[in-house]
Amino acid sequence: MRAAPRAGDTHPRRLTARPTDAYTRAVIPLDSRGAPSWTLLGLGVAALILTGCGVGSNSADPAPPASPSPLPAASPSATPSPSPVLPAHPLSGRPVQNPSKPILALKIDNAAGARPHRGLQAADLVFIEAVEGGYNRFIAVYSSTLPREVGPVRSARISDIELLEQFGRVAFGYSGSRTSLRPALAAANTLDVSAWGGPEGWKYAPDRYSPHNLIASPEGLLARAARKGEVATSRDMGWQFDSTPMMRGWQVDSATITYPATKVAFTWDVPRREWLLALDGEPDIDTYTNRQIGATTVIVQIVEQSASQYRDRHGGVTPLQKTVGEGRALFLRDGRAVWGRWSRPQPSDATAFSVAGQPFAMSPGQVWIGLVDSPRAVTTTPESPRPTPEASPSSGVVTSPSPSTTVRAIT
Repeated sequence: MRAAPRAGDTHPRRLTARPTDAYTRAVIPLDSRGAPSWTLLGLGVAALILTGCGVGSNSADPAPPASPSPLPAASPSATPSPSPVLPAHPLSGRPVQNPSKPILALKIDNAAGARPHRGLQAADLVFIEAVEGGYNRFIAVYSSTLPREVGPVRSARISDIELLEQFGRVAFGYSGSRTSLRPALAAANTLDVSAWGGPEGWKYAPDRYSPHNLIASPEGLLARAARKGEVATSRDMGWQFDSTPMMRGWQVDSATITYPATKVAFTWDVPRREWLLALDGEPDIDTYTNRQIGATTVIVQIVEQSASQYRDRHGGVTPLQKTVGEGRALFLRDGRAVWGRWSRPQPSDATAFSVAGQPFAMSPGQVWIGLVDSPRAVTTTPESPRPTPEASPSSGVVTSPSPSTTVRAIT
């Protein structure tokens, strides 16, 4: 038997010990000294081989060697399956697994004490609405993504009712309202999940002061709404989303929407390819993402605005902004701006946006829509080209009733 190899040996060591077992002595011939005779053993093996091959014998010719077995065919390498293309969410164009999910609208505070905002970046769509005293508030519409918390949340206004009806019977969360407005809110086509209607889905932030400390739990509010009725899900609004950069209009570094008492500004950020939000000159940082809030598309919608019958607790007149009708709109995306139009014939209709008679394609991502009563409320840097005489949409000119507000769409 072979000696055990030492550690590090590559090959077994040669056998040098004398045979000790009966099997070895019987098989291996010994020489005159009693040691194994490898020469005699080799001669014996050679004789056996020659005998087996038929050398010097009268045996028949050996059978031909068997043909080698064919090698198995190599299986073709598996082609990796392409990643599935996710459908686009109808409110933001974001790729999602399920594009038809319940819609929650929240009335967001925008006073200085309400900043920075929480969970606002997750909204698919954000509207900017005028309120008393020349200020504004937001309506954030959530469907594709639900953050854990959103806020701060404030009270509803009369303009909310008509604005939200285009989305169906959504869950509407707000802090409360003036007593005189409650009958109109009760009759609205929404599922009321306000804080004054019950505490479920609401909490107060310990690090903020009243009235800027009410925080919403979107999942809790949607669960509460589902017990009250069927919540509208996101549907095809007729909006188009396209990641191809827009070439119309003129190049823009920033745009500012001015309300009498406050300003909302968007500055184009090339690395992020978003319009970064600043409120009264200060970047608005979402406390969840710890990043400045950014939108891929900004729309400034020129609407009819009048004084409503409602007042705030200080006697300020609540503006009524009409979002049913038609008018001009400024579109911002890809660092460019172009004038176009909006149209919404009926409250249940989705707002249609167009440029030169063709649907305007938004960039996939968060969309902001600022509602103002005059084109003079929005300025861009650089400013828009000088207006040109009114012409037909087919010539690339966006028309409006007033020739002084017509702007050529540069392609």
